[in-house]
Amino acid sequence: MENDSSGDDMLYSINSDISDIDSDEVKRDSLNDESDSPSDQSNLYRIQTNNTKQSSMTDIDFNCLLEFLFHASVVPLSNKRDYWSKSSRQSMAADAISRDRIMYLCSILHFHDNSIEKDKVEKVQPILEYFNARCRQIVEPENNISIDEQMIP
Repeated sequence: MENDSSGDDMLYSINSDISDIDSDEVKRDSLNDESDSPSDQSNLYRIQTNNTKQSSMTDIDFNCLLEFLFHASVVPLSNKRDYWSKSSRQSMAADAISRDRIMYLCSILHFHDNSIEKDKVEKVQPILEYFNARCRQIVEPENNISIDEQMIP
């Protein structure tokens, strides 16, 4: 059986593309963005809904929440609380942040101020634009595009 290293080459290519991105440039882009950070919007929502049981969301909390959600998508369990249970404990999540804190952060997670809402899409538009911009920076589309019959309705 032959070793196919094309997967390794692709990962190396993606990693090298990511490392070519200037981190100062990304910081400048995020500072020039008119929208607030997700943690700022979440804290605003927290105050608007009077959900002040715990401390406000920091950028570190937001990153931990994203890491947990990514980990939960890779290692799915039937309930979020199961990542901290004795029978199915996941140390990657359980050692990083408490269960109650994750549940609280999920309950206040917001990306847009509801009080100035004009359109439903406006709520997630900043995160979609950011995601699309990062994808365009990292991935260069190929010249040849293949379309499968299952892709066309």
